[in-house]
Amino acid sequence: MAIIFINESDQNVQRLGYRIIVFYCNKKKNYKPLYDISINNGLIPIAKFIENMSQYQKDFDRSFFNTFYSSFIELYNVNDIYLSDQQLNLFSFFDEHQNETVSIVAPTSYGKSELIISSLNKRKKGNVCILVPTKALLAQTKKRLMNAQIGNISKIITHPEMYLDEETNITAILTQERLLRLLQKKSDLSFDLVFVNEAHNLLENNDRNILLATAILILEKRNSNVIFKFLTPFLEDSLNLCVINTNYVPKPFRITEYMKTERLYIYDFRNGQGLKLYDQFINDFFDIETENFADDIDLILKNKGDKNIIYLNKPSDLEKFSMKLSSRMSNTSSKRIEKACEELSNYFHRDYSLISCLKKGLTYHHGSVPDNVRIYIEVRAAKQHANA
Repeated sequence: MAIIFINESDQNVQRLGYRIIVFYCNKKKNYKPLYDISINNGLIPIAKFIENMSQYQKDFDRSFFNTFYSSFIELYNVNDIYLSDQQLNLFSFFDEHQNETVSIVAPTSYGKSELIISSLNKRKKGNVCILVPTKALLAQTKKRLMNAQIGNISKIITHPEMYLDEETNITAILTQERLLRLLQKKSDLSFDLVFVNEAHNLLENNDRNILLATAILILEKRNSNVIFKFLTPFLEDSLNLCVINTNYVPKPFRITEYMKTERLYIYDFRNGQGLKLYDQFINDFFDIETENFADDIDLILKNKGDKNIIYLNKPSDLEKFSMKLSSRMSNTSSKRIEKACEELSNYFHRDYSLISCLKKGLTYHHGSVPDNVRIYIEVRAAKQHANA
């Protein structure tokens, strides 16, 4: 059935066939079918992962065709990272259209940040602006650029007050609010290259996105040759990114690869419904026979994996939930985490709620967390927990 589905012309039917192959291979612990599918569909990272599995080493040592495929896979090795076929095409497309406005529609983790770094490495002069939707991304994006050690960058601006008159070749990482304040403050300032991260926000009808559209309009009016790079994980039509009274028309590139096949579950405590599995191909819910759970914390603790991400909309709700969850977890026995808690206590305050969470192996992260603490969580505390 999977082979029949994969050879159908309908994309959704193809993806259902791929999903069946993935589930079969995980259940039988036999990944040869998935290897063949990955090679043929350009899913090189998966093929390389299977190639490195110890149970298949002898097959690759003895078989001419497997050795040939292994050599073929190395064509996708870029700086010791194995790219998928469409990832490689994405980087080529971006290079070929360096001086043109483009829209990139690619899932998270497909290398959109690397595209920014690559462009800045190749750009010798001109003012560059990287627009991010939240303050939480300012420090994160700045750190990525600093770690990349880009020789062309002499100064990174993350706030309007950091800009000095008559500075040139600046790199600004700003939210739309901060960019507008900077443009209002410096009426002669213009940018040559602008990256718009999470560009789909332009399509929402709220005050923040009206500010984003206004900033884009001003940027083009001040420099008719400005180049926009719109980056987004989902978008139906790149023409929707064209702001009224602007002249740019982005050239689109869309990732259509299907590499991750998620299983989606729902447990609705509000309506007393039990655990259900949602199948995105059949578009239906299926009841899962399981024990009843006292509340959402009980569900999480009984079904958690080694690493888990929990998302809530509001910072206040997130902190309350984190404290509630941590109160029902045991302390971790880790010298690294103890050291992290000690450092946070010395830097911030011994009663800081994040410390009590970290002792249980739990961290929380949102835009209202101070920048230094947020970076610490991202870089050190999270790494220590992963190694513990």
